[in-house]
This record gives sequence, structure tokens and C-alpha cells, in this order.
Amino acid sequence: TSIECVDQFGMAWAVTYAIPGLVVMAPVVYLMRERWPVLTSKSSLNMGALLGGALVLSVVMTLCNLGTMLLSTLPPDYHFQADKLITKWVLGNYLGILAVTPTTLFAYQLMSGARWRELGTRLLDNRAVLDSIFLVVPAILLLVWIGLESAGVRQIAQVAMFLPIVWLAMRHGWQGAAIGGTAASL
Repeated sequence: TSIECVDQFGMAWAVTYAIPGLVVMAPVVYLMRERWPVLTSKSSLNMGALLGGALVLSVVMTLCNLGTMLLSTLPPDYHFQADKLITKWVLGNYLGILAVTPTTLFAYQLMSGARWRELGTRLLDNRAVLDSIFLVVPAILLLVWIGLESAGVRQIAQVAMFLPIVWLAMRHGWQGAAIGGTAASL
């Protein structure tokens, strides 16, 4: 994208756009991990640290995106609305982090210390995984199908996707909420 759009947005934009987000996020995550440990034990999670860290990272990435935008050569008729753009970036980054990170932490806790032969057994022995696969994923797929079939019911189906997440959270705690939240986000 940087090479293809260098003529449209300028060389400064192309160089900053080519820098992967991981290069910016890794030092921030390292500092946060040292000060706010997210995983406090094998089965518990420091939710405040996770939410605070996700917010810090979303703000950092928004500032990087804003810097890249300010370095770009914009068309003369483009009206830059920073408040709307910053709000969308912060919310988008925050929701993206929260859609993936808790499920990744759950998988890490579930599979840590397991040998390859034990992974399948651990997955099949975990009630949160089984409830997600056989109850929540089909319910969410049904709601997606309903929402795609009827435009008038789409918003109701989107709101109803919250119900399987609540059920998983009530039954399995943060692990269930993590799996359900990722499934609904996808």
C-alpha cells in the first residue's frame, strides 16, 4: 500500500505507513506487562490491567495513526475532522484489542505446559470450549443468518448476540465472556 499510494499521499506518509504497528506496540506492552501483570495466576486475570492496557494501546495507536495522517498530502477539498476520526480510531482499536486479547489469554492459560498430545484432551475437557462450540457458535450463526435475511431485524439480531455472551460469562466467568465476545465480534 505504501508503494502504490506514495504518489497520492506523499513520501513521508509512505514511510510512516510502512512501519508495522507491532513496532510501536511492543515496547508499550512490555512496560505495561512489567507494571500491570494481566495474568496473576493460572486461572485468574487482572481485568483492570487488561482494560487499562487496552485503552493505553488504543490511544498510542490512535496517536500513531493521527501522526501518519498529518504527514500525508491530502487533497485540497478534504476537510479533516480530527474529533470524529480520533473517536473512531480509539474505539476501533479498543474494541479490536478486546475482541482478540481475552480469548488469546484464555487459550494461553488452557494450553500452557501441555504437550502436543494433551492439547486435544484439554480442549475437549474444558466446558467453556464445549459450550462455545456446540451452543454459542450455532446461536450466533443463526442470529447472523436472521440479520442477513431481513434488514428490519438486523439491529435486533445484533443486540441479541449479547445474550450468548452473557450466558457464557455467567456460566464460565471471564473465560466464557472472552470466547463469546470474540465469536460475536467476528
